[in-house]
Amino acid sequence: MQVYALLGLNDKEGVYRAKQVLKALEGLIALENFGSPLVQIKTKFMLRVNELNKTGIDFFSE
Repeated sequence: MQVYALLGLNDKEGVYRAKQVLKALEGLIALENFGSPLVQIKTKFMLRVNELNKTGIDFFSE
């Protein structure tokens, strides 16, 4: 079961929300120094995205 399913979102909504989170993280990281906790959060987020991609959900498709 995907994390967003636990939040009551279907696959399409979940991927859309996850993309929004990624964009927000990238915006915040641009304001921070490299190596900040936000960079670590994005790294963990992207590792989770890779796990989702392995399950057949194409995170980066529109």
